[in-house]
Amino acid sequence: MIEAGCGRILESLGAYALAALDDVEEERVRVHLATCTDCRLMLSGFRSVVAALHTLDPAEAAIGPLVPPQLDALPPTPPSP
Repeated sequence: MIEAGCGRILESLGAYALAALDDVEEERVRVHLATCTDCRLMLSGFRSVVAALHTLDPAEAAIGPLVPPQLDALPPTPPSP
C-alpha cells in the first residue's frame, strides 16, 4: 500500500527511472526506495517502460501531425440549423 510519505517520491519516480533528477533529489529518492517496497515496485514499472522505449526505432516512433492531411482537405461541415 502506498503510504502518505510516498507522494513526493511518486512524483519523482519517472524522472528517477530516466536518470533525470539532480543529485539532491536523486539521493532523496534513493534513500526512500531503500525502505519502501511499494515505491520500488512502481519504479520497476517505470523502468520497464523506459526499457521498452529504448527498443523503438526513432523513425517509427515519431508522432505525425495531429490532424492527418486527408482531414485538412475535406470541406468544412456546414453548421446545424
